[in-house]
Amino acid sequence: MRPKTFFWTFVGMVCAGVLLIYGLPRLPQPDSPQAATFAAAWMALALVALGSFLYRLMEVDRERRAPDQVPLAVRRAASRQITQLSRRDPADPRKIHRDYM
Repeated sequence: MRPKTFFWTFVGMVCAGVLLIYGLPRLPQPDSPQAATFAAAWMALALVALGSFLYRLMEVDRERRAPDQVPLAVRRAASRQITQLSRRDPADPRKIHRDYM
């Protein structure tokens, strides 16, 4: 993870943690169903935000975000095969031209 990305992810995680710590004692007591629903939704939102920052900080999806590092020889061989298949014989399009075999 780049240092700038790490910094802002860490700042966001700290802000979400402070929001959770500061707001948790101030939530209304679940006297009514509306208060209980609000408290549950607020806690769920704060925990999802905190979890998303932790997910990004731990780089769980690093393999999915970064393209696979295919060796240069494999990429060149695949490129040659694609080029060879695209050069068809003008007389019979089903056959590969003999000059390219």
